[in-house]
Amino acid sequence: MASSPAASYVRTMFATTDHVAILGVPRRSKTGVVQEVMRAATLAQPDTQRRLQDLNRQGYDIYCTVNTVKASARSRTKTDIAEVRRLQLDLDDNGREGLRKLRADVNDGRVPSPAVVMQSSKGRFQVLWHTVPGAWTPAAAEATMTRLANAYGGDRVVTDVARVMRLPGFANHKEGRDGWVVTWAQYDGPRTMQADFKALPQPDKASITQIIEAHARRRNREAFHRLRSSQQPARAPAAGMPVAA
Repeated sequence: MASSPAASYVRTMFATTDHVAILGVPRRSKTGVVQEVMRAATLAQPDTQRRLQDLNRQGYDIYCTVNTVKASARSRTKTDIAEVRRLQLDLDDNGREGLRKLRADVNDGRVPSPAVVMQSSKGRFQVLWHTVPGAWTPAAAEATMTRLANAYGGDRVVTDVARVMRLPGFANHKEGRDGWVVTWAQYDGPRTMQADFKALPQPDKASITQIIEAHARRRNREAFHRLRSSQQPARAPAAGMPVAA
């Protein structure tokens, strides 16, 4: 049996013993967010993929951390991140133009080639770079992701190391996305160091202030959703899906 797009992606991006956090966000109901921590090997298994596809058919959007989390983690806060493995760039608004500009800079040698480009819906893309293991602190990674977002018109909220990104092979149920099934393409991008992004301009003070305010709004939204979820009956995340295996 051919491997699913999500399973192929997971096996490419993670070691089998790595732990990742999975997030299911409901778009069609007021049920709570589903969050699980498991080994990458478990996530790639057919039965886990079938359960996630069932959630997806129920109207949940399916996400996965791009960085590994600690085996003991039960959430995906910054302190739960085991190691910075990747940088991400979310090209949502005017995504084609941002991707065109990025490709031009890669061709000119200004920034390294990415490892993966996902298309999350029409004209919207998510770009990932591998990092040299142990070479990046969370602060250094977040500063570089902010510069990437500024340079290519990316979402400046999607610049934290605990961020989840969409899993390939699952439908995008966000309003206006028309159930687009997320695809991914693998590139030959190297493992990167901070010096590889030195050509990117530094963010100005106004940009930094906007990013801080955007992160504060996101934290408030997440706190509201956690409160709402705690006031509702527990939702079984997916029958038989382990928290860690």
